[in-house]
Amino acid sequence: MQRPILAFVAAALLLVASYSASATAVYSWQPLTPGVDPVGDDFLFVEGKMVATAPLQYEVSLPSLIPGVDYHSPFSLLTLSVQGGYGFYLGPNLTGNLGAVYLSMDMTPIGSGVGSLLKGSLQANNAGMDFYMTSSDGVWSIGAAHSDFPTCFSSPWCSGGTGRWVLTEVPEPRSLGIVFLALGALGMMLLARRRASST
Repeated sequence: MQRPILAFVAAALLLVASYSASATAVYSWQPLTPGVDPVGDDFLFVEGKMVATAPLQYEVSLPSLIPGVDYHSPFSLLTLSVQGGYGFYLGPNLTGNLGAVYLSMDMTPIGSGVGSLLKGSLQANNAGMDFYMTSSDGVWSIGAAHSDFPTCFSSPWCSGGTGRWVLTEVPEPRSLGIVFLALGALGMMLLARRRASST
């Protein structure tokens, strides 16, 4: 009887692991202080969103996307809006770019649960805009931002400004509960079948 139970436990662990791997976490950009543009006016990422579907350690450099290729992006959305009405966007599998794509990210959570922060570094280019930011204790600073839009088009580019990546949405506990209920039902079925076969 031990072998079916061990097989069930292994299957349960694999199912929970696969569920956790596919779960998404939503981070929102929270602006703190503005930087400056080439003429000395305020430069600020006023809002942004990142929907993480995997650990946020990733690097890719492409002259263009090849249709049908899975680039295993760890997010389904990365967007930042600049004060003034333009911004940066990459969608599922790096879609939404204007040509060449470069992305280097090493972002890890500080703490857990809603309200926790990300730390690390992020450099991104979607051919329409590129930027670089790093963090200290969860506060991110914009090292430089260049764009095809007039505000950040010329040297010395846009720079400065701070903000936070804040966890605002996590998978609903109810969804994980459904998984465990399904596993429990499967276990009962296996036990009933074992008893039936032994009588």
